[in-house]
Amino acid sequence: MRDLRRSKPGLCEEYIAGCDRTVGCVETLTDHVRSMVDILRGPLKRLASYAEREYLYLTTKALKLGGSTTGDAELAEVFRSTSLVEVLAVFHDLGKCTLSSQRSLRESCTAPYHEVTSAALLLAYLTFLTSIGGSKPAIAEVIPPVLSVLLHHHAMRGLNHLYEHVRRISLGSADLESVLKGLRCACEVLRVPRVEEFSTWIWGMGLGRFTEALKRLLELIESSKGISDTGSTSGVTLAEVYRTSILLTATLSVADNVAASLNRRYCGRFGVQEALRAGTLHGFVRSLLAREILRDDIAKAFRRALGVT
Repeated sequence: MRDLRRSKPGLCEEYIAGCDRTVGCVETLTDHVRSMVDILRGPLKRLASYAEREYLYLTTKALKLGGSTTGDAELAEVFRSTSLVEVLAVFHDLGKCTLSSQRSLRESCTAPYHEVTSAALLLAYLTFLTSIGGSKPAIAEVIPPVLSVLLHHHAMRGLNHLYEHVRRISLGSADLESVLKGLRCACEVLRVPRVEEFSTWIWGMGLGRFTEALKRLLELIESSKGISDTGSTSGVTLAEVYRTSILLTATLSVADNVAASLNRRYCGRFGVQEALRAGTLHGFVRSLLAREILRDDIAKAFRRALGVT
């Protein structure tokens, strides 16, 4: 395995998403996003489509009941023409592009709490899309996608641990510059709508206010403990918001795990279709689906974390 500490982030192939020192495999960010998109369009297509339909139903209902704005319409249009789960695949690991995360990946193949920065950046992107129409995104529009990114490693880190990290996080301009370079690299795999405009916008705004907004969002979720499933926000029930969050989290988590396995355990020797034909991926997907969805681990984790019975 090459010495990862000798390379510096900058070029797309030098942004590391993960590695496995036991077999000597290194996975770049673009490799990871490309594999995830292939998985979401292949073996997980039905699950991804189902999760997206639930999100569009949720947001459409919220906008009808709460009153649609030009900004809401802009956001809704983006996710009618672009796959939401594929956009989440682009954003979910961008927190690994901070300078400290890249150093950590080169030294130990880990980047703990990268999902916090990723979720803050996604929250900024959703805010940017609605700001085009002069408004802010509705809570029901924000919670499911942001929580799915924040909790895509839910088995390792729960909401309480993530909240504590959100309170402490501090990112400078060098980190934001590195993350935006990572975003441009990921967009070589999947074109995210208005990403150039967003990059200019967030550079002027800074990411700090969105880590603060993420903290407030988690506090809002925390304050919803004890509210019944019929309690509502933005015209939809909390149960509907959590259900959609669970579906998106499950889809993203499974795709993330499968992509990492292909590229880190098998060193990218198999593409998704080749792995399916060889039987390598099919069993892995099936076991992940059984563990993540059929046993309903994510749903149980949400109910425990959010106090929903």
